[in-house]
Amino acid sequence: MSTVPETIRRLRDQIGLSPQEMAKRIWMNLPSYYDLESDPEEWEDAAELGQLLELSRILRTPLLDLLGESSADVHDPLSFPELAELIRRVIAEGRLQEDRIGWDLSELWEEPMIAMEYPVLFLKIVGEDVGFDWRRLILYYQSAEVDS
Repeated sequence: MSTVPETIRRLRDQIGLSPQEMAKRIWMNLPSYYDLESDPEEWEDAAELGQLLELSRILRTPLLDLLGESSADVHDPLSFPELAELIRRVIAEGRLQEDRIGWDLSELWEEPMIAMEYPVLFLKIVGEDVGFDWRRLILYYQSAEVDS
């Protein structure tokens, strides 16, 4: 089984784009893009979700597939505004302290779509702390890409 960087590189090669062209198309600086194709964790903790969605669109591969994740058992896609409301509810119910999450959520409260600029690691950490499957967000925005 190939790693995420190997899959990205292989698919990019198949469509005939150079690393420089791909970096420009997904709004990423070239050194970071090279890391994306060589560092197995780069996609998770450095690349923005919006960049990864654009990458998957260009590569014509659903993002969850690109990341080696299954979508078969993912139900009820979740938007960022819905995520912000879910987090607020969990905090209001006392099931979680806001400072336990480890991320400054003030931007998310003001403009939920700012989360497109966050790495997937944010979704994984918040998903674990709040109790939801982070892949639901990917599925929602991946579906929105297909529908547009």
